[in-house]
Amino acid sequence: MHAPAAVGYLVGLAQFAGGLAILTGAFLRVGAVCVIIVMLGAIFLVHLPHGFDINHSGYEFALSELLLAFGLLIAGPGAYSLRNALPPPLRSSKKDTSRHNGWWQGFAALAQRKCRTGLESVSKKQRQPCPIPASGGLL
Repeated sequence: MHAPAAVGYLVGLAQFAGGLAILTGAFLRVGAVCVIIVMLGAIFLVHLPHGFDINHSGYEFALSELLLAFGLLIAGPGAYSLRNALPPPLRSSKKDTSRHNGWWQGFAALAQRKCRTGLESVSKKQRQPCPIPASGGLL
């Protein structure tokens, strides 16, 4: 493929800046989007004709990097990222993600509330025991 030199520099910049943003966690979602765009271009424009196998210049590694960036895009920055050091207008969301322990605890709390109110049983007389421990943990 013969692309202008400017495209090569932009791809290199997006890959470097996106990796740096993911590493620090300050602009993790922006960095993940940069890496996703670069990996989509790498898969469809370079590696797809060679198949899946990485030993034959396939798209295995590019797909792995794409899926990792997509997972980071969904998960967002963690408690140890530099996102919390940024001024509030530069943060990607208004809520502080470092204070919650994960989406699964919200799901567990919802399931416990459903068990306590008896919505899973036919009537209040035939109430079934709640499968989730009362402590709120899943383990």
